[in-house]
Parts: sequence; C-alpha cells; structure tokens
Amino acid sequence: MGMQIKSATLDIFDKVKADIRLMKEEQTGIERYKLPKERSLEQYASSMEAMKTTKDGLESELHQELMSQLSVSDQLEVDKLNDDIRRLTQENKEAFSLRMRLEAEKNKLENLLTNNLMRRKDELVQALQEISVEDRKRQLENCKSELIAIEKRIDEVNKEFKNMEKKVQEATKM
Repeated sequence: MGMQIKSATLDIFDKVKADIRLMKEEQTGIERYKLPKERSLEQYASSMEAMKTTKDGLESELHQELMSQLSVSDQLEVDKLNDDIRRLTQENKEAFSLRMRLEAEKNKLENLLTNNLMRRKDELVQALQEISVEDRKRQLENCKSELIAIEKRIDEVNKEFKNMEKKVQEATKM
C-alpha cells in the first residue's frame, strides 16, 4: 500500500516536472519570437517617419515654381529626376510588397514550427516519460509477484526443515 502511494506520488511529481519544463520552453519560444517583432515594428515606425519627412519636403517643393526659372537643360534634368523618382518609388513599393509576402511566409513557417512541430516533439517526450512510468509499474508488479513466490517457497522450505528436524529428533530418540 505504501509503495503504491509512493509510486503514485512519484508519477504525479514527474508529470508536474514535465509540465513545468514544457511551460518554460513555451515561454522561451514566445520571448524568442517577441524581440524580432518589436525590432520590425521599430524599423517600420522609423521608415514611416523618414517617408513622411520626405513627403513633406517634396510637397513643399511642389508648391514652388522652379521650372519657370530653370534653363531648358535643367528642366530636362528635373524631368529625368522626376522619372527616376517615380521608377524608384514603384520599385520601393514592389520591394515592400515582396518583403511583406516573405515575412508572412516566414511567420507561417515559424508558427508551424512553434505550434505544430515543437508541440509534437513535447508530446513525444511526454509519451516516452509515460512509457518509463509504465515500465516502472510493470517492474514493480513483477517484483511483487516474485516476492510472493519467494515467500511461498520460504514457507515450504521451513515446513520441510521442521519435518526434517522432527525426523532427526525421532531418529536420535531411537
């Protein structure tokens, strides 16, 4: 009875230890993915602020009538620069779209890893630990059976010993 309580207590203790370990691993994973997200957010905020400043500067330039004061070659240069700005803006939009798509894909893979593969690994580790508990229970049952058989054999040998002792005493009386 005491062995069963001790075994049950040990099993509960092992399970609680495994649960604590799994929770610590989950917390570590969450913290690991939190920092890159915060950095990305800061980068986006910084990029947005830089773009806003650029936009404000460009808008203020728009309201000035510089073109009328420029020579023909300067006007052609400004037109070329405006074309370059439009082209680069388009390339920037495309690069941003590509980056967003790739980050979404990366996040999907991170989620797969964290939510599915890591959880499955933890389930397998837990299953292995439970198998270990089952093996200990089976060994305990085997030991109990062996103990009962040995106690039975001791009783038989003691009976035989008493019979022999009786026979020896009877033989010495003769």
